[in-house]
Amino acid sequence: MPKADVGPLKVPPELGVEQVLFLSDILPTGFMAVVNAEIEDGSIVAIFGAGPVGLMAVACARLKGAKAIYSSISLSIDWTSRHARTGSSR
Repeated sequence: MPKADVGPLKVPPELGVEQVLFLSDILPTGFMAVVNAEIEDGSIVAIFGAGPVGLMAVACARLKGAKAIYSSISLSIDWTSRHARTGSSR
C-alpha cells in the first residue's frame, strides 16, 4: 500500500484510547474541511453538522483564526457543552 508508513505513530502508554481516538480520522477530516475552505484570520464560517467531525472543524477553524463560527445543532442531542469547549460562536 503506497504511503502506508506516513500516518501511523506509536501512542505513548500513558495516553488512553479516549485521548487519542480522534487523531486518526475525525480530526484530519475536520482539518481538511477547514483547509479546503481556505479559512484564515477574520473569516466568518458556517459549519453544517455538529457531530464529531463538525466539532473538529469548529476547533480547527478557531485555530486558523476565524472570527465567528456558526454551526448547526441537533435538537435531539445536547451539544451545548461540546460547542463551548471547541469555541463555536453558536
